[in-house]
Amino acid sequence: MTPASTTSRLCAALLFGLCIVDEAAATSSRGVLAPPGIAPAIDLSPRTYELPGPLKPVAGGRLRAITADLTRRGAVRRIAGVARRFGVAMRVVYLSNAEEYWERLPDEFRDNLAALPVDERSVVLRTLLTWEHNRDYRYNAQPLPNYRRWLAHASVRTIHDVVRLDRLAADARGFFEVHELPDLALLQRRELRRRRLEAAAAATAAAP
Repeated sequence: MTPASTTSRLCAALLFGLCIVDEAAATSSRGVLAPPGIAPAIDLSPRTYELPGPLKPVAGGRLRAITADLTRRGAVRRIAGVARRFGVAMRVVYLSNAEEYWERLPDEFRDNLAALPVDERSVVLRTLLTWEHNRDYRYNAQPLPNYRRWLAHASVRTIHDVVRLDRLAADARGFFEVHELPDLALLQRRELRRRRLEAAAAATAAAP
């Protein structure tokens, strides 16, 4: 196989086959990492990711399911390392609504996304729960370099600092894009307001 064809195959595998899930959803009986006492949320057994017969010739071995934890140092960095060795940019990272489960965007998550090789065409795809509005989700795309600029600021605590649901303007399909850059002054004001609220809550809880 020539170097060009190797790069082409790897690009296809990373672009279409990257599946980032939470290792905490797996159990040790399936041969992957799992903290004790955490029940599986999804089935990560190999049969779950078997392609239907008609798709196997199309995939040609280019799709691969990899168990990875966005909040740990491990598989995501290894994927990034392989991509860098072959000069391949990560074009799509699909996060579902994982970000909404975190009270604060974890440092390792920020570092993992920062490690991925990207270019101007790289995007993050995510869903956001908007049940009270449409009993469904909203669907979002954001340039990955843009998102990394947000994640570089510690005052960006949650995904809702990046995507303001009260200002969300989705189309008829529920889809919208984010291109805005972080407003540092606004983020600092929000952070000060949070700290005041947290301090008031702590004082109330400590009061006799």
